Amino acid sequence: MIITPHNDLVKVQGRYIQKFFEIFSSRWNFIVAKTAQSIGNKASWKTVTKNTYRYIREGDRILSTLKPKLEDELLQKIWDSPKHLVGLGFDQTTRYAILDIDAGSIYHPNNGKELESIKEALEDIGLVSPLIIQSSHSRGLHVYYPLPEPVKTFPLAIAISSHLREKGFTIADGTLEILPNLKKKESIYKRCRLPLQEGSYILDDYYEIVGDRLSDFIHRFEWSAAKQDPEQLELAIQQYQKKFYSRDKTSNTTAQPIGKLQEMTLEYEALLENGFRSSTETNRILMFLSRVGRLIKRLGGQDLYQFILDTVKNLPGYQIYCRHKHEIEQRCLDVARCTERHYPLRFKQDPAKALPKPKENNQAKYDDATRRIKTALAQIQKNQEIYQYKTHLLYRIVELAKCSLVTIKKRWNEIKEAAALILKPNEDQKNRTTAKDQNETTRSPQKESKVVCHPSQSKGFSDLEQEKSAPQTVCHPGQSKGFSGFSEKLYTKGIPLVNLEESEDLQSDKKRKFKTS
Repeated sequence: MIITPHNDLVKVQGRYIQKFFEIFSSRWNFIVAKTAQSIGNKASWKTVTKNTYRYIREGDRILSTLKPKLEDELLQKIWDSPKHLVGLGFDQTTRYAILDIDAGSIYHPNNGKELESIKEALEDIGLVSPLIIQSSHSRGLHVYYPLPEPVKTFPLAIAISSHLREKGFTIADGTLEILPNLKKKESIYKRCRLPLQEGSYILDDYYEIVGDRLSDFIHRFEWSAAKQDPEQLELAIQQYQKKFYSRDKTSNTTAQPIGKLQEMTLEYEALLENGFRSSTETNRILMFLSRVGRLIKRLGGQDLYQFILDTVKNLPGYQIYCRHKHEIEQRCLDVARCTERHYPLRFKQDPAKALPKPKENNQAKYDDATRRIKTALAQIQKNQEIYQYKTHLLYRIVELAKCSLVTIKKRWNEIKEAAALILKPNEDQKNRTTAKDQNETTRSPQKESKVVCHPSQSKGFSDLEQEKSAPQTVCHPGQSKGFSGFSEKLYTKGIPLVNLEESEDLQSDKKRKFKTS
């Protein structure tokens, strides 16, 4: 087994990196994510479009030059980064197809030999040699089927999906996904993370790790592509495409690509077969069953609730993995209410079968929060804990009462007497408070202000000055709008002040000069 440092992979120059770009040529509507912090956590993928790329690249050095179309240079940088992940979709033609198999799927080699049956089935349509990749640390598989020449994407999806369904295999998310997938005309293909990123390795025929070198991937890709039977594949594509678009003689309509409801139906059938596989699936299964009952079976009210309850109890693995068996009736009722709100239907529902309204428990919640806060204060007093700052006390109450700061502040008047017994400021705080109070009481009064009058209406006489030491009340008896009323104003331009006694003489002199002019 050969494992190389990931930052050395991209140093492979020449035809390997160029061939990698040619194989994964789709550059629009790609997905990026940051590597999961710990093994077992899922990456949070984000789709990059012309409307979202600005928000995704903010605060990220690697993604700072992100654009709606992924250029080769940036693709190389993200793919090589141990802290980032990137995934691409499909264009109108493709050089490969992928079987996406999760670690918990019945088709994973750790859970049986069903994958060998899938390989044998695909040999019938010319896909003979797979290239197996471990997708991530979760040990899921991406089974690549390289092709010697590009083929049309959607016809290839039709051929693989139709053939595997004919052979009795279940195609559903989390079990067995076919990429490229069947889609509606206006939608886009599902995206898939690129190989040889963090946690991704090349596997041999026994599903053992071989390495993560780019050169090995390219060699194996070309070797597998050369072993496929393109003539048999083209014949299978034509046959299944003709069936897929065949006209129904009774309705005279053309079959359409599979839609959301058809995908949901297939996933529902897979769920009935596989059931629970872990203790963390209860919420997902309940929400999925509620959508099935609402959108496919057209149920509402008590009928929807009963469908969810009966189905989840009869699923395989319910008794082993479900941790909500003690409250499953209430959980099904809550999920049914939520689904009715989000998916309103046009038909009228029988009022007798309507779901009961939730209880008005706002006052009960308020009382419960108050009780927990008072219990926390009592515990603090019992432990003889003393706090000098109110903030420290509030955070201690948050920790004990399991509530927020806002909740405590709303009830502060109810608990402030008990909190006063716990808050004990130190001597320095007391001295600072006492000194502050003394300074406020002994502060010298302000100097008396003098009244200065500016009778002039011209702008030049509006800047008359007073002493810097104290503000003065300025009177503007002029008729202009800007000089009406009294105002507090400090003047600093050094122009001498005019006393009130001299103001009448100045005004009369100004009027006299105006008349003579």
